[in-house]
Amino acid sequence: MLAVNAVLQPHPAFEHGPLDHSYVVALLQPGVDRLFGVELTGARRQPRCFALSAVRHWLDTDQIICSTLDLPDWMLRADVAFPRKTLDSRDRSFESIRPIVDRLEEFLLGSERNRLVQERAKELGCSRETLYRRLNRFLRHGQHINALLPEYHRCGCSSPEGRGSVKRGAPRRDGFMGRNVAAEDVRNIEFVIRKWYLPTDSRRTLKDCYYDELLPTFYSTGQRAMPTGKVTPALYDHDDRPSLHQFRYYARKFLDRSGIRPGQIRRARSEYQKDFEGRTGTAPRPEGPGHVFQLDSTPLDMELRSRFCSSQTLLVGRATVYQVIDAFSNVTVGLYVCLGEPSWANARLALYCAIRRKGEAFFAELGMELPEEELPEGGVPQILFVDNQEFATALSETVGRDLQIIVEYGRARRGDDKGPIEFELGQLNLELQSLDGYIPKDRGRPGRRDPKRDALFTLEEVYQHLMRIVINRNHHHELPYERLDEQMIRDGVAPTAMSIWRWGIRHRPWLGKVMDDRQLYLSLLERGVARVEREGLIFEGCIYVCQEVRDLGLQDRKPRRHRSPQLEVRYLRHTARYILVVLPDGSFAWATLSARFQRFLRCSFDEIEIRLHEEAREKAARETPALEHKLAVKEEMAEKAKAARAQRERLTPGEVSRQPIAEQRAQEKGVEVLRDADRFEAIAESELGAVDPGAEPSPGDVDEDSGGPHAESTSSYWESMSDVLMGDDDAG
Repeated sequence: MLAVNAVLQPHPAFEHGPLDHSYVVALLQPGVDRLFGVELTGARRQPRCFALSAVRHWLDTDQIICSTLDLPDWMLRADVAFPRKTLDSRDRSFESIRPIVDRLEEFLLGSERNRLVQERAKELGCSRETLYRRLNRFLRHGQHINALLPEYHRCGCSSPEGRGSVKRGAPRRDGFMGRNVAAEDVRNIEFVIRKWYLPTDSRRTLKDCYYDELLPTFYSTGQRAMPTGKVTPALYDHDDRPSLHQFRYYARKFLDRSGIRPGQIRRARSEYQKDFEGRTGTAPRPEGPGHVFQLDSTPLDMELRSRFCSSQTLLVGRATVYQVIDAFSNVTVGLYVCLGEPSWANARLALYCAIRRKGEAFFAELGMELPEEELPEGGVPQILFVDNQEFATALSETVGRDLQIIVEYGRARRGDDKGPIEFELGQLNLELQSLDGYIPKDRGRPGRRDPKRDALFTLEEVYQHLMRIVINRNHHHELPYERLDEQMIRDGVAPTAMSIWRWGIRHRPWLGKVMDDRQLYLSLLERGVARVEREGLIFEGCIYVCQEVRDLGLQDRKPRRHRSPQLEVRYLRHTARYILVVLPDGSFAWATLSARFQRFLRCSFDEIEIRLHEEAREKAARETPALEHKLAVKEEMAEKAKAARAQRERLTPGEVSRQPIAEQRAQEKGVEVLRDADRFEAIAESELGAVDPGAEPSPGDVDEDSGGPHAESTSSYWESMSDVLMGDDDAG
């Protein structure tokens, strides 16, 4: 469509058409049949006048083409997309030609053109060429004010031969002449930016990259020794290297041209999304109380003392506080403080405190009386929003299966995923500022008193104090009015967590589930797998006995190549005396530690693991002496066998088969009988006092024929038996 800012182009089919260049329509005057156009790309700056009827004829006969003006994207941006300095330069340029633009018809006609430009140039003190250049840019680009934006990307000399001959730009303030940046300098700058400035793990600034990498790498002649003995790079003179300002300028040009955002690429993705990325402005809201619970933990900013020291001097360090809040009302439904590190063993107790009944028994365990203001009974939520740290483990699988809770995990290093619980934990630490032993954020500053010297409170006392703070915040701390919806405002609900909770119980569906404390506790135990063998259940290196498992026949010996059955167990890591076995029908049965492992009766599973490793090491240490003794005994028997083999006469198979083995066996048995009889008679005589076995025999007790005592000794018996045997051989 023929209109102002339309583009008239020659038709490619007409070699000698009415137009030789493309023109932008600057002004239409149908009443006088005139059309003014400005060349789109040529060097001609004078506008050209056409007959409007002729132009329409050319269009009807397809001698020329009419199209829309295509402006670059940066020219169509809003003012907020440009720096204030750039906009000021644009506005000054437009103000210089505004009087001429207001009288555009007179300027285009040509009769008053030179006079208008001459008078305006005299007023501003600039050249006519400057005004003609600005007017031409303004008309060529559709009379858009952004056409006068400074084109910084076109700065510098266009011909490589001109670079370095004359220094361009304003004189430097440091007194040095400097040099123009060449193409090689630009490549060096871009190399430094890519290698040392943009990597994610880099924390260097542009200034650091300039002094630490660019100058020593590309603008030094080697190294030189300082008077102190230190070796440093010998840098080029100031006039032979780019300045810091030039480095920053070309670094920004490179980043803008590449479309790289350093603030995003130099940080981890999670850190950028958490601390810098824009927010969507909307967040899903739970449907009612008990729909979503958020659980998180943080170290307590307080030094604690031991409860077993009356002098209040023994320290136990910092505690870990777990908090569970209802995402709908922001009410705290559970609080647990312990000395352990963040783990599933502690997180399950925090969840147990949140779900269980908050009656006298609960506060009695804390050493408190039942407060006047209630702490709500959370019940079992539908969704539990947690960190991966405690719940992303096989030990915590019972939460989803037994309690029917959907466990959702926050993204790594994204504390903003669960902003309410993070804020509440921060407020708990702030509430401890007035107490002795509080650890301030600037505790490392010189002159700060060590909080360990001021520790006065035990874990139990701090737990009770935090519980009172939580109850007070539930009932009296005002929340932002953004927590209330339209219906709450109509019902006059106060912006407190407990008021929103009670309103939700009445007007929204209660999405929690009430569970017996015993069943809840057993459902939150750690989960494991035990192998069933004939001896019992093998779990964590120990054997357990369960009558129910044995009655089911699971311990009976299986045929070969049949795998032993496995059963799920629930256990408490702090004691190994009992485990809870999940039978195949889903019921529970208790198993006790086998008598073979009674040495572990008072141990935890962690201690058992340590002791089993120690026993294995001790056994390995005793193995070498035992093996050496066994080898020595074996070697001794080998020597005896060797000596006996040397004395033994070789017999034929017939001689071996004809031996009277029964008679020889009877003689050997006789030796054993007589030796036992000698032992018995010696004991009897020593008891009766008839003969002192240790005394010398009297002459009357000696048998003259045999030449020995009447009670023949075993050695003499062997000698006599030898004589008998030798005599028998001789007689044979």
